[in-house]
Amino acid sequence: MIQIIKKDNTREDFNVRKVVNAVNKSATRVMYKFTPDELNYICKFVTDKAQEFGSDEIPIAKMHNIVEGALEATNPAVAKSYKDYRNYKQDFVHMLDEVYVKSQSIMYIGDKENSNSDSALVSTKRSLIFNELNKELYKKFFMTAEELQACRDGYIYVHDMSARRDTMNCCL
Repeated sequence: MIQIIKKDNTREDFNVRKVVNAVNKSATRVMYKFTPDELNYICKFVTDKAQEFGSDEIPIAKMHNIVEGALEATNPAVAKSYKDYRNYKQDFVHMLDEVYVKSQSIMYIGDKENSNSDSALVSTKRSLIFNELNKELYKKFFMTAEELQACRDGYIYVHDMSARRDTMNCCL
């Protein structure tokens, strides 16, 4: 039996139903519904490629590539949706890693960014970490690429970025 090596290095038996569920979700995102013949083709393609891999263990990244190959042959729009969702998840992991690093800095070093808050207090630390998460979410979902670049280059500054998501911070 083929086992899939997941991102956390645990192993799981290969289950083609999981592939069907994943490709159906990607198809739904582009308002497409696979026919039974298309799903059978995808299942056969993925199963055959997994067996051709020549190992009882396949890393999940390789399995994603196999599924993408099956989708490219079946429906390129769904393949793009599948890739985009995968990239979206990877972006989130990267963003949460940045928040984690910043939270560790706040917890153990403190934060001198705002002179109105004492980062030695537990409640303030919690608030600062929450604000860091909101700031990253705001940048991810509300700012355009041009705005992000302008912020990085120092051309614009967005005041209270952590308080802008879904709220009105002030009436200035």
